[in-house]
Amino acid sequence: MRKEVEEMRWRQRRGGKRQREEERGKGDEEGGRERRKDTEEMRKEREERRKKRGEWRQRRGGKSQRGGRTQRR
Repeated sequence: MRKEVEEMRWRQRRGGKRQREEERGKGDEEGGRERRKDTEEMRKEREERRKKRGEWRQRRGGKSQRGGRTQRR
């Protein structure tokens, strides 16, 4: 009983991340496939976000803006 309570507390501390890791740990074929798919999708999304962010920075002229900020202070 005590062990279960400790495990529950640990999971709450770690949050949803721990549960996801446990799901990955399972040797199911479905789980493995889903994991691979998720990582690929995440990579694509991250790349898209980086591209968008880069374009936005170029449009705004981030470097000049940064310089202005430092001068004000």
